[in-house]
Amino acid sequence: MIQFAKHIVQTYGISEPLAQTLCACFVKGDTPYYCSEYIPAVAAEMESDQVWDIFEFLREADRLPPKKKRLISILQKDGKLTNALQQRIDVCTDPFELDDLLLPLRPNPRSKAQLALKKGLGDLAAALVCQQDKGLDLPGRAGALVGTEASLKSAEDVLAGVKDILAERFAYDETVRAMTRDFVLEDGFFEISVRHKTDEMFAEYAGKQLPIAQCSKEQILSFLSAEEQKRIRCKISVQLFRITELLRHHCIVDPDAAGFDLICEAIDESWLRLLQPIVERDVKERLARTCVQWALKTMAADLRAALPTASEPRTMVIAGVFENTALVMVACNNEGRLIGATQEKITPGKSAQPTDRLRQFITRHRPAATIVLDNSQNAEIEALLGALLGGGATLKRIKAIPADAGLAASPWVMQHCANCDDNIRLLYAVSLRETPPLQIVSEIGTSFFTIHPLQVYLTEAQTTAVIRRIRGVAALQRGILPADFFNAVERLFTTLSADCLKQNPAKTLPAPLTAKDNILSIAGMTEALFRNVAGFVVIPDAPNPLDRTLMHPDHFEWINSLAQECRISA
Repeated sequence: MIQFAKHIVQTYGISEPLAQTLCACFVKGDTPYYCSEYIPAVAAEMESDQVWDIFEFLREADRLPPKKKRLISILQKDGKLTNALQQRIDVCTDPFELDDLLLPLRPNPRSKAQLALKKGLGDLAAALVCQQDKGLDLPGRAGALVGTEASLKSAEDVLAGVKDILAERFAYDETVRAMTRDFVLEDGFFEISVRHKTDEMFAEYAGKQLPIAQCSKEQILSFLSAEEQKRIRCKISVQLFRITELLRHHCIVDPDAAGFDLICEAIDESWLRLLQPIVERDVKERLARTCVQWALKTMAADLRAALPTASEPRTMVIAGVFENTALVMVACNNEGRLIGATQEKITPGKSAQPTDRLRQFITRHRPAATIVLDNSQNAEIEALLGALLGGGATLKRIKAIPADAGLAASPWVMQHCANCDDNIRLLYAVSLRETPPLQIVSEIGTSFFTIHPLQVYLTEAQTTAVIRRIRGVAALQRGILPADFFNAVERLFTTLSADCLKQNPAKTLPAPLTAKDNILSIAGMTEALFRNVAGFVVIPDAPNPLDRTLMHPDHFEWINSLAQECRISA
């Protein structure tokens, strides 16, 4: 990964030693959590988000080796691999560039150009591409090839085959492909075709040319998402005369050379038949990647700002009547966890009266908010809750929606409420929808909640990863207590902790921790996991005061030396 350091320097504007340090950390399996807090140079010079962005880039780069290996193997087999090309492939971070290098080496054997080459038209095409022979007798050379193959019945057939060869050569030119992609990104436009005229969201764009450069990232995401859902056809186009002028400027060396008109026709065909579909696909992929990265950053910043700070526990109680015979109450805390439930039979037509069970439930949980499930018995239930809660209590009515039933039947709710009946699970689902908790939404699944407006353009995995990241940073800032050690490493250091969790299925410490170094004695503990987690572990009753802090054990010696120099205790 060290070969990507220069690219990181240019892209993220950091020093090369810092980029090399992050590359080395990635190879060792370190996490952004650790790097952001405990590598001095990184912690002093970089924001946490920037570290996460660089690690995401390195993860993407780490997916390219199979494609690079195949390309190098083909180049070696064809005897075309040079040291310069090998180095270029090693530092390449763009999958499109690798595809551009690979395509000419393995052309489609059934393409028009390859079939024309098999007919012996390659030499004439090569003579035209060189554009060095102004006296080339093109009609004569074409006439000489008539009849050499059954399908070459006239000079027009020969020239058509030559044009196919030229068109493919232009389309397979890696510089042409890169150049046209960049041009389309800068000067291209969207053409939206709405599948249903009643689709008001996109009807206003129908029949218009929307310049890509002037569209917002959210707008681009909406177009691409709608096309994936088959609501619209989102075509990317450019003005034909401008793109062909660009290609001619690149491909034509001498306008006075023989075959100029044929070369121009080949350039037009190269764009319309070969380049345009590929470039449109590549540009859409690049736009999607760029806009998704923007959406993830925006969502992370917004959710981080909205993340509740540590506060006193607060309880919400929600009550509902089912089938006119059962009053059900559930209580959940401000982390979205179900902490209590009760039921009481009621008689239809009679006013519900406070019972000892209901009083004990309300007294035990002391709700900060109380909600009533909207139905025909609202007035009676509100009167009952008013008597239980005392004067001045504020009640809120909400209706159950179909999505609540889906959430109540979800695997997560079924697992965590296995001993509860359907009514309790439904009320719990309503409470979660009323106050979607970031603390558990990544466990339940984001499809049940509206966490952020940009969520509709992201996959559930992407949204979940953002939530877990900001929750992880917030949790580690508070520290990991010994009692929560295994749950924390499973949640935050999933890859590094696999072996440790496997050897400790009960998730209990073999002995009480008295120092951070004791973590090394846990079965399955690796050097990488210890390095990444040790600093975040806080042992409140440790003899060494440094073990009671978020200080990393690697820095204890430095802190003690500094304390001695200053003649103070650590």
